[in-house]
Amino acid sequence: MTHEKIIVWIIENREKCGISQATLANQIGMKQSVIAKIESGTRKLRIDEFFRICDSLNISEDLFTSFISGLYQSCKKDSIWEK
Repeated sequence: MTHEKIIVWIIENREKCGISQATLANQIGMKQSVIAKIESGTRKLRIDEFFRICDSLNISEDLFTSFISGLYQSCKKDSIWEK
């Protein structure tokens, strides 16, 4: 579930910026097909790719922090870390 939330957030922000998958891919040195696979969920997103995408989309530190904080709270609520 967490991975899906991250992907939806990336897609929403990419579309808000008016950037295509191809443009984003070019900006971060990836192929458009890789971005498509990440966005469709057929390929996992690595943390370094996540940071590069956020940087390319000019995600502010406040927006990034808010998203990560919400994601963390959601994970705690879903009890994914229970033993």
